[in-house]
Amino acid sequence: MFLSKLQLLPGWLRWPLLVTGGFSAFLVSALYLLQEKIIYVPRIPGLPRQYIAKPLEYDMDHRDVWCAYLNTPPLRSLTRSLTGSPTRIETSDGVKLHAWLVHKKNMDQAQVNELPYVIFLQENAGNMSHRLHWLRALVHILNCKCVILQYRGYGESQGTPSEVGLQRDVDALMDWVTSRPDYAAKRTLLFGRSLGGAVAIYAAVQHKGAYKAMVVENTFTSIEAMAGVAFPPLRLLVGEGKWFNWLVRWVFELSRLSLSLSLSHTHTIALRAFARNKWRSIERIGKLKDVPILFLVSLADEIVHPGQMQKLFVAGGGSANEAWRLCEFAEARHMDAYHTHAPLYWPEVKRFYDKQMSMS
Repeated sequence: MFLSKLQLLPGWLRWPLLVTGGFSAFLVSALYLLQEKIIYVPRIPGLPRQYIAKPLEYDMDHRDVWCAYLNTPPLRSLTRSLTGSPTRIETSDGVKLHAWLVHKKNMDQAQVNELPYVIFLQENAGNMSHRLHWLRALVHILNCKCVILQYRGYGESQGTPSEVGLQRDVDALMDWVTSRPDYAAKRTLLFGRSLGGAVAIYAAVQHKGAYKAMVVENTFTSIEAMAGVAFPPLRLLVGEGKWFNWLVRWVFELSRLSLSLSLSHTHTIALRAFARNKWRSIERIGKLKDVPILFLVSLADEIVHPGQMQKLFVAGGGSANEAWRLCEFAEARHMDAYHTHAPLYWPEVKRFYDKQMSMS
């Protein structure tokens, strides 16, 4: 019916519609088929999926934390341990996750218990062993203990990553941390880098009051804003202020609409795939105006345009918000500021951390 009606249109109108429709179909197909592969990269090309090192090799002690999700109605049964044995977190999703609790070497348990918590949410590529160099600096400079979670599908964690899945993962992690005998909200910091920044912003909204402050580094406003980076052929058409952003939004909305229209099971599954990965931090960040947040921005970032971090900062009032601070690194790239700009990066992070952890 659609094609027969299309034939009635004049040629000057018919062909632009056909071209636009064909391109839209290609764009939708590409987003559907590739989105999770390009957003989540558990294995860096050329490197093994397994851990390439352990914290001990980087002058840190650690404890394994295993999160065993049960296929039962929502239930959180937490077995607490301060003896160094693995700790289980049980909830309702059917995926087994792995995390590390790391701190400086040669500390007795009483000393470890006195350290503030940093809950670290990592970037999208590789596993937590690829962060050991950064983690070593973090725990030594800040004098903290750090929990780093492997998202589902990463490292030794089971499952397949998605936005909903990562949200469940960090929810379970927050439940575990807040159940610990050595936990105190006023001595807990969230820290997210890149994709981890979006995960941290989600956690900060969902678990407000369970932490004191947050640091986000080189994260994005939304997946829509990153589409042209993740899939280069779309760069001219999808992204901040681009023409075809409506198509990404349209697919998201159509997915929700399909539920009420009772479309076929196959179509519903396909459309839901688009809605799984929005990470609309720009819509969440405004709910955290009263939370102390440090924004770390690499101005030479080749992955996330620094303007996205600046937009997140402005969304909460910018410099007029005394609880928020923006720190920029002129020549730093996506994830190297901690190394290339160490004399600025670490003192800035430590000042923020010390101030927040010392406040009652």
